[in-house]
Amino acid sequence: MSTDDTKKGALGALAALAGTLPRSESPGLGLSSLWTRPEVRGLYYNGQVLRLDGYKFVGCRFDNCVLHVSSDNFELIQCVIDSTTRIEYSAKVSKLIKLFVGRYHWASQVFPAFFLPTKNSDGSETISDRGY
Repeated sequence: MSTDDTKKGALGALAALAGTLPRSESPGLGLSSLWTRPEVRGLYYNGQVLRLDGYKFVGCRFDNCVLHVSSDNFELIQCVIDSTTRIEYSAKVSKLIKLFVGRYHWASQVFPAFFLPTKNSDGSETISDRGY
């Protein structure tokens, strides 16, 4: 890595490093494998607690499980989630849900308060990490 690359910061250093790594078949820096989610294929989970973040599940089944979600960094492809499986969302993820469902007047009759924006007396809404 040259001193010119280090002057470009982390991205410059990363780009310089890319030249020393094997290139993938996809175009770009050849670093796509660093951001690829590990793939879990064809597994059956029953009564387990799992974190979805960072994984790609393909053809899996979840029965009576607890699935934790704290980001959008996951994939479920052709998976079955039975009705007894509980999904637990982090506060970070719930903010996105609040923003989406807050647009619909019927949402308060369908979703628990955790997924609804706070309605203020002046007609405004609040979506915040601070709970107000």
